[in-house]
Amino acid sequence: TNDLHDVSSPKPAAPAPATKPAEIATKSSNKANYWTLLDQATQSVAEKKWQAAKVPLNKLIELYPNQSGPNNAYAMLATVHRNLDETPEERAALEKWASQEADALDAYSRLMELAEGAKDWKTVTQNAERFLAVNPLLPQPYRYLASASEELGETPQAIGAYEKLILLDPA
Repeated sequence: TNDLHDVSSPKPAAPAPATKPAEIATKSSNKANYWTLLDQATQSVAEKKWQAAKVPLNKLIELYPNQSGPNNAYAMLATVHRNLDETPEERAALEKWASQEADALDAYSRLMELAEGAKDWKTVTQNAERFLAVNPLLPQPYRYLASASEELGETPQAIGAYEKLILLDPA
């Protein structure tokens, strides 16, 4: 009879144990989770742990090869390779990024710089033209295009690039 009228509050359940990000990442169900891998890579890059960043970035690329947009694995992997002085690998990551995304201005810019250093004038021209298709109002790609055109003996194209460069009135 007293049992029916016992309205005491129930005992609270024991709190669930806190799960650390490292524990989440090691669970087999999360080894292919895009966001978990991206978080691992981002944290490693922020901490300048370049070698450590390669692991989740390469896994991201393996599992999700058609990435584009901000913070894609190709862009971060290019940064990692650049900081490790791995120029061929950096260039490969940049080229893949540039082929996946139509407005990868940072990739085009860095590819122009690398190609100019390697005296690969056709690649300089290709990336200058890609850059200009997205943003024709910056002087940098016109400089690269003019230099590459001169080196390739394409005088009319070099003159056109220099004329546009002058119109932008660079410093």
